[in-house]
Amino acid sequence: MPTPQPPDDYKRCRRYNDVGHAHALTFSCFQRGPFLSKDRSRRWFVRALEVARERHAFDLWAWCIMPEHVHLLLLPRNAEYSISSILNTIKQSVTNVALA
Repeated sequence: MPTPQPPDDYKRCRRYNDVGHAHALTFSCFQRGPFLSKDRSRRWFVRALEVARERHAFDLWAWCIMPEHVHLLLLPRNAEYSISSILNTIKQSVTNVALA
């Protein structure tokens, strides 16, 4: 059974950096594949999340790792930040480990 795809506008959603507000983020694995169904890849993701928390100074209020996507609820501590940069740090770190 094929995995349902999100609407096209969902993939192009804008990310807003609203100072003082928490952000609920959801993102999927490449082609919505079940990359995070294995313990090893989930550990890679958790390590990447720790690196991003240190590098970008945010509080992680809640998170949920599903086999093909992730939910995060976070609050940046600095007035200047970029949600896109935070996500890039997380995703790139996992990709680098997976391809090594």
